[in-house]
Amino acid sequence: MSDEPEKAPPPSRRPSAIAGAAAARRRTLTRVLRFVAWAITCAALLAITFWAYRRFILLHPNPEMSFSYQGANYKLLDPRILGVVMVLPWFVAILPKSLADLPWPQRILSLLLRFAFIVVLALGLARLARTATTEKACTVYVVDVSNSVPDEALADATAAVERAIKEKPAEGQVKLITFAKRPRLVEIKEDGAFTIERHGDPNASGDPKNEGSGSNLQAALQLAYGLYPPGYLKRAVVLSDGSETDGDLLAEASRARAFGIRLFTTPYTRPTPPEVAVQELKLPDVVKVGETFEAKAKIYSSRATTARARLWQDELLNGLEGVRKIDLKAGPNEVVFKSVVRVAGPMSYSFELDEIGADRFTGNNRVETAVDIPGRPRVLYIEGTPQHATPLANALTAQQFDVEVRPPVGFPGSIGEIQPYDFVIVSDVAKEQLELAAQDLIERYVRDLGGGFLFAGGEVGYGLGGWQRSTMERILPVRMDSSKKEEIPSVALSLVIDRSGSMTGLPMEMAKEAAKATVATLGPNDLIEVIAFDSSPTRYVKLQPARNRTRINADIARIQPGGGTEIFSALDASFQDMTVAQARRKHVILLTDGRAPTGGIKARAGHGGRDDHGQLGRPRR
Repeated sequence: MSDEPEKAPPPSRRPSAIAGAAAARRRTLTRVLRFVAWAITCAALLAITFWAYRRFILLHPNPEMSFSYQGANYKLLDPRILGVVMVLPWFVAILPKSLADLPWPQRILSLLLRFAFIVVLALGLARLARTATTEKACTVYVVDVSNSVPDEALADATAAVERAIKEKPAEGQVKLITFAKRPRLVEIKEDGAFTIERHGDPNASGDPKNEGSGSNLQAALQLAYGLYPPGYLKRAVVLSDGSETDGDLLAEASRARAFGIRLFTTPYTRPTPPEVAVQELKLPDVVKVGETFEAKAKIYSSRATTARARLWQDELLNGLEGVRKIDLKAGPNEVVFKSVVRVAGPMSYSFELDEIGADRFTGNNRVETAVDIPGRPRVLYIEGTPQHATPLANALTAQQFDVEVRPPVGFPGSIGEIQPYDFVIVSDVAKEQLELAAQDLIERYVRDLGGGFLFAGGEVGYGLGGWQRSTMERILPVRMDSSKKEEIPSVALSLVIDRSGSMTGLPMEMAKEAAKATVATLGPNDLIEVIAFDSSPTRYVKLQPARNRTRINADIARIQPGGGTEIFSALDASFQDMTVAQARRKHVILLTDGRAPTGGIKARAGHGGRDDHGQLGRPRR
């Protein structure tokens, strides 16, 4: 460590270092002050913008702001959208941090352009609109002339329209629409003359097709939309009793408001005229002979009253209930009559009202309808064996079917001849008994006429009758192929192998190899069994097709020498198996060294097995 004193910096460099540090601190302080001043400016600008938005827009009593400029009126239809301008302080805040290397004048210009874009966007979203004031008005009078309106009310409506024509301003317009089931435009002449008339026949108010029987105010307002000329205030005055039968007035009133139409209503004050109308007589879709059904009549009454109701069958009163006194309430009513038809065929039903307490129109008090009553269902029964048709024909007759039994030769020859039948049955008929034209006729009957069809079997039905690949097979959901004959094996072979003690060694192995070689010569469908015996027989291979060669050879390989020798019992077991086997030829092969009792063997061998013609072939040694 040196004891020399530390050298002081040169006097000429010390003041300059101190001056540099002071300058750096001043620059840092200046940047902080600028940032604080800029942040305060941005916050103040945001506060001023929010205060102005809240003061002049959110708290404004009128949601639609309007102002005038150079004599023109302007309106902001949705001024709350002007809140978009509160993003302007954000552009001011990020201005010093811009990465664009532009001088300050260009930065200020860019900021002003952004301000202008945001302001224009806000005014567009706020729906800035120019408004104008006009005193010209077009008024469309919509007058209800349906049958439910009394004549006095129509006279009042005529007076109201005449008064409006006389009092309208010089530039005003008055137009007229009358409506019932449909609207009509009524011409108003230059001198103000017009005529309000009813639609349709007032005496046929019960007819649903009558023009005056309905009231569709919605359609009338829709017609009025196209009558207003441009530049006119749109007004509509509805004169009606409020009895709407078609359309939706409330929905159309909302739509009219969206189109700028002011809607006014003037209800009729005249009392509704007394009116009773039969609207409909409804019968069941299917009327059967002998079955009781209900006939329902729908009646409309403008006020409570009484009447006499009568139901007619053709020219006669209804048998079950023909005449009844009824009490009608104001509004819709329903009257039910019980009826029954005894004879099939066309029949007319009519329902009428009379002796009504008060009724304005009498032409709507009767309604008539027709019904076609079918008879009992008809069945055409084609039976190949006529004596077998009685049970089914009797059963169908007991169930109210009209059954006509015919042999195959009596099958109809045309579609017109088969059309009256509701159902066709073909039973126990062979293909050659029914011509090809008849088969095609059945297909057309089912496909085109929708008739019912039953194909029954029997001794010559389906495949037995030769119906394979026929028209009948195509239209039925069954296959008519006759069952294939089961293939009978050519050979049934039984191997009887001696496994006594004398067969130990080479004889046993030779016998097993001979058995395996025999199995190899058989066809796949030939039958084979293997019985090995000593004191008693054992079935090592049960009777089965020779196609299972691997398993059969494995079972033969399991045969091992045993004790004594008893050939007869083994041959007898083999004979019993061959008796029940189904094969053209049957054989029994005995493999033995011959060292065994022979009792009974000759007798059993003489019994034999069946050959090709049913005879038994001899078992061989």
